[in-house]
Amino acid sequence: MIGYKFTKAILQLASFGLLLLLEASGKTAALHQLAQAASQSWTHALTRDLARFLTTLSTPVALRWIELALAGDGLFSSFEGYVLYRGWKWGSWLVIAATGALLPFEIRELAVRASLSHGLLLAANTAIALYLVCRQLRET
Repeated sequence: MIGYKFTKAILQLASFGLLLLLEASGKTAALHQLAQAASQSWTHALTRDLARFLTTLSTPVALRWIELALAGDGLFSSFEGYVLYRGWKWGSWLVIAATGALLPFEIRELAVRASLSHGLLLAANTAIALYLVCRQLRET
């Protein structure tokens, strides 16, 4: 779990840095054009949907939110990894709370935009949260 948290943090913070570099070098417009071109092609439906999603995220305001989310979650994952590494007893409960905190948002998203991917994401995250709770209760 500790390795996962630190790896996740590194990848998220690196993605944040990459987005900042793309923005500073003026490459975000090219990224937007590439996503638009891919969304218009007759490729696999999942690829096309992903490309359409990326075109909606490549506006300056959306990029800022993505950057903030990557930086915030990367820093929080670093903190979770540090707490777990230190072996503090409340560290596992912090991870459980962070995992479970997003479940209400996923339920809402599933209610608003019902899809197989939203349902699978909700099921997977619920299973992970329940597993972590059961494991923590066995250990205490």
